[in-house]
Amino acid sequence: FVDDVKTLFDGDACGSSFYSRLSATPKDKLPKCIYELQIRFNTCNGEVKKYDYLISTVIGGGHALEMACDPQHREYKFIPLGSVAAPLNVECINSRVFCFLPLPARSGLPVAINSYFELSSSRQDIYYGEDAASMVGKIRSEWNDSVIRNAVARAYAEVLLAMKQIKHLSVPPIELWPLQNL
Repeated sequence: FVDDVKTLFDGDACGSSFYSRLSATPKDKLPKCIYELQIRFNTCNGEVKKYDYLISTVIGGGHALEMACDPQHREYKFIPLGSVAAPLNVECINSRVFCFLPLPARSGLPVAINSYFELSSSRQDIYYGEDAASMVGKIRSEWNDSVIRNAVARAYAEVLLAMKQIKHLSVPPIELWPLQNL
């Protein structure tokens, strides 16, 4: 995944050619990666806690890719990246939303999601039409909707598909299906 993304930048530190390479990448060749991650820590009473996740990170296509590559949107520096962390053990099911750092917002989904979201002015929530009367507000809101549909949803689907291969699940995969809207 990292090498695929580096290829998109191809040594261009400013990323000026990133979007032209990204738009020329066939949909089935957009970078993605899936891996397992285990986090262990010791509690105050000496107990060892263990959290296992299946993580999927993708570059999404569709409208998110179109918006990111649109020269009129370059000032926003949109990157159609989405990640989903699905718990592999019961204790760690959550619905956290991240924009690289955790947000107070919850998705209501049984997984954690991360993306290059446009955030509210307080940086406490995903931006959704606070100033929808302005063109900038409409673009920012449209971006969030698109990155959820085209990147986060793809990452979610990749996690669900990969669950079939994992033998040490303590969470039934059906519990990770999205049963409500974002």
